[in-house]
Amino acid sequence: MTDRHDHSNITLIAVCFGLFMIQLDLTVVNVALKSIQDNLHAGVTALQWVVDAYAILFSSLMLTTGVVAAILGSAAALLLGAFISWQFIEFHTI
Repeated sequence: MTDRHDHSNITLIAVCFGLFMIQLDLTVVNVALKSIQDNLHAGVTALQWVVDAYAILFSSLMLTTGVVAAILGSAAALLLGAFISWQFIEFHTI
């Protein structure tokens, strides 16, 4: 019985951490709006498009990675995501 309770606590912590990271990510986008507005000379409508485009892209990637994790398994999906991130970092640091 205690094993099940331990797993539920870990699950709750993981979900809370995930939601925190999503909120932090969206906060970063909103903080960057002033710089985007200054650099692109964008109006309020254009900034709304930036936020909407980011939200749509982010949510579609979340749904896609959820399906990949369901098909491959969570460990394989984590390794795939780490590999793709590593390749992205390698490509952009050259």
